[in-house]
Amino acid sequence: MINNSESVEELDSILYRFRKRLRPANIGAAAMRLEHLHRLERRTPYALRVQRVAAELQKYVATYTDRLALTQAANVLRGLSGVRHRLPPELVLRLAAGAVAEGGAALRVAPDVDVRDLCFGLAGQGFHNAAFWSRLCAAVLPRLRTFDPNTLPAIVAALQAAQQLPAAAAAGTGAGAGAAGGVAVAGGAAVAPSAAGGSTPQAAVAAEALRLLARPAALAALAPARLADAVPLLVRLGPALGVVVDQQLVEAVEAATMRALPSLSPSQLPGLLAAVAGLRRAAGLAEASAAPAANAATASASAAGAPQLPAALLVAALPHLSAGAVAMDMKAVMRAARLLAPHAAEAPAADTLARLARRTLLLLPPSPAAGNVADATGGSSNSTSSNSTGSGGQGLVALSRVPRGGKAAGAVLAAAAPAGAVDGRTAGAAEGAARAFAAAVAALPPALAGDLAARLAAAGEAAAARGLLDEPQLAALSTSVEALTAAATGAAAAAAAAIKSA
Repeated sequence: MINNSESVEELDSILYRFRKRLRPANIGAAAMRLEHLHRLERRTPYALRVQRVAAELQKYVATYTDRLALTQAANVLRGLSGVRHRLPPELVLRLAAGAVAEGGAALRVAPDVDVRDLCFGLAGQGFHNAAFWSRLCAAVLPRLRTFDPNTLPAIVAALQAAQQLPAAAAAGTGAGAGAAGGVAVAGGAAVAPSAAGGSTPQAAVAAEALRLLARPAALAALAPARLADAVPLLVRLGPALGVVVDQQLVEAVEAATMRALPSLSPSQLPGLLAAVAGLRRAAGLAEASAAPAANAATASASAAGAPQLPAALLVAALPHLSAGAVAMDMKAVMRAARLLAPHAAEAPAADTLARLARRTLLLLPPSPAAGNVADATGGSSNSTSSNSTGSGGQGLVALSRVPRGGKAAGAVLAAAAPAGAVDGRTAGAAEGAARAFAAAVAALPPALAGDLAARLAAAGEAAAARGLLDEPQLAALSTSVEALTAAATGAAAAAAAAIKSA
């Protein structure tokens, strides 16, 4: 009944009705089902119903902790971490101790998915006990070659999240971290660093997992979503852990990416493409394969280290980027805009950049200078509605048309669905997107560039007021806004001069 429940409410009802007959296996299954249902219903993990069921499961876990098998403990940790429910530290410690009891005997025979869920769950609970992770990795390392490649990215990511990897590996977080991780490029060949793999069992497991993932057969066997997880790990951690980044690896990753393009979500696609570009840079292939710049904007973008993709992969990815632009978050928009900025002079890339700019307008808060809305009968094709409470421009929402009921109904919609505010997660991405759009300003219509400049300026003011951006970021954002504004005003002046001369 637990596995057949179709909603969080139904799962809650089942747990309550059979609370006196629950067994350890039921608790693990309920935790996994809760994680699945909250994703299926698109609820926030902090929703009251979700957290109430998670708190109820925590009581059962505390009762049966010493009786949970490894699979059941892994399911509990995975499920509750998936809904962001933090267990008490002493309870997490008891579950972890049970997993490595008797020298890790259970780990030596556990299925790979249980090891993956255990690592994911403990990392999600913020469990950083180095002694535990050392015992777990020592038990798992001899069996790692037999694991399904699709489980390896989650294990490596969990080790990184639990702060168990060497500082040299953990420091590489950018798209081009491979170049800073000890890779020496000479004639297109990459040389692994001398201290490859580190000296701890945790580093050894991560290094072996990445070496296994770097094989062409493993890359071909990865599901598209797991490929999107694996390639950024190869870029960030591979060179520091001794994985050789060469032309053969780059070609295998590019071939796997081509196959995965139709199956990637809008949030995964730009990240995977950016990781492919970073992998090419780490292997020393970006400069050799980059075509001569078509204009000054492309040349400056290439000189600034903008990601470069092979032409075939870029052509194949453009339709998917264009179709997914309407569903991207700010971070994905930033990555996609950075990828396409060097190709702004090309028509398909320019069209996609315009779509990304319009998506950015929807993700940013409204500009205080948006002013009053056009009258419903004024013939405006892109009217806006404002609150009638004198909020000073706050809560404005662009409407394609005034809904039934006139401007008052538009004000209701504006109050009910205001544009998103800038927070810590989006402020940095907005600044990066501003730089990308400023580099590709020639591809944007002047009116769109002006609207984007106003919204980005408002976002910068909001971020500065809340301390979300440092001084260099604010200066870069100001420069980008000035470039977008100059393009918009220059085009308007040119149009006015043309009309006057006519």
